[in-house]
Amino acid sequence: MSSSKKTVKDVTHSIFMKIQREEDERDIIDAINKHAENIDFDKTFGLFEDSLLTAALNNSLGKVVACILKFEKRANLGHVNKSGQTALLLACKHNFRNFALKILEYEKKCVPDEDGYTALMYTCGNEGMIDVTEHMIKHDVCDIGHVNESGDTALSLTLEVGNPRALTLLLDSGKSNPGMKDPKNPTVTLFEKTLSEEDVESAKMILEKTGMDCDPLNGTNEFGSTALMLAIPRHGGDDEPDYIDIIRMLLDFASKTKNKEYVNTRGGSGYCAFDLIFEYAAQNDEPINPHLIKLFLDYYYKNDQNSPAFLQNIDEICQDTVLYKAIKRVYPTKALKKIIKNACRNFHVAPASLVNPPSKSKSPEIYMGKRESAKRSTRKVLQEAEEIPIIHATSPVSPPIDSGFFVGDPRDRGIRQRKTRRRRGGILHKKK
Repeated sequence: MSSSKKTVKDVTHSIFMKIQREEDERDIIDAINKHAENIDFDKTFGLFEDSLLTAALNNSLGKVVACILKFEKRANLGHVNKSGQTALLLACKHNFRNFALKILEYEKKCVPDEDGYTALMYTCGNEGMIDVTEHMIKHDVCDIGHVNESGDTALSLTLEVGNPRALTLLLDSGKSNPGMKDPKNPTVTLFEKTLSEEDVESAKMILEKTGMDCDPLNGTNEFGSTALMLAIPRHGGDDEPDYIDIIRMLLDFASKTKNKEYVNTRGGSGYCAFDLIFEYAAQNDEPINPHLIKLFLDYYYKNDQNSPAFLQNIDEICQDTVLYKAIKRVYPTKALKKIIKNACRNFHVAPASLVNPPSKSKSPEIYMGKRESAKRSTRKVLQEAEEIPIIHATSPVSPPIDSGFFVGDPRDRGIRQRKTRRRRGGILHKKK
């Protein structure tokens, strides 16, 4: 071997050892500048076969990295070490924004490391690297939908840390799948996870940008809850309008796919989505948002007029003067107001809520299927809201002996006639 080749090898190895020992960066830079012509940047050393650049990045020697990058393509930008790491991946992993952008000018190789993470997956978890993320997505540098052995994707990591700008870029690319199962909880999709964690802004963005592609009517999670149930706000707040938008979209999807079962699904606690509006309001002693009620009234009148979930909650509306008037105000025309007027046809004779307010927490029997399902006393099916006929039952329907409530046409009945009381074990007994 010639002396010149030995010199090149010795000089490169000497600089590599200085980097490994993390010596003073000024001394390393002086050595690089002094022996620049005799340095072989393609040479690799150590157990992981690092180049000078990957070694400097792994040891977070920023000034040394900047010095090596001045040699541009000669710096062996595309080298992959034994850990599957490239210079681009290491720059993204260690949050070297400027270095990553510099490397991307010459090298766009993007491969996952030994843990299955790509450069894009590292940047999506860091808002400070958003311009690097944007560059890699727009230029299709990395596989956006890559899934590692742990089930993580760029999208799942973005949602985990909360990076709305990266989320927008990923969804706009059309190559991310928010309908895939959450790697940490395979009973829910990534979309449902955002709702369960009350990340309403991300959930709304996913629905708006992906629609049915995110599988919003997926089914139920481990607790028996659907995305629609999770979208019912547990309390009032500034984010309530976003929840309302999500509910509107979910009900619209259910209507278009004729999925009545999804809307009427009862969770592990026995409540369906419509029930939860009243239950949460009672638990928190808060007024009910009439816009929430309107969404469900519109859905049920159009798709499922005799749904037990709908009929069981109508009397709650009809008995509450304040809620009834509030709901009427959210209907824009007189014709549309017939929806609520016909639901509470005899409302004017029913006791007002201030005189006889409903209990603050409904009995579980109402929701667990123990209450007799109410059916309209007339067989005529209701038409569109503007054409709903006003028909009175000739006689009330007698309730079963073990029923705790008067069951009849919801437009003809007044306040519930409670005849029983509940004791231990959920068994109903007549009052003495």
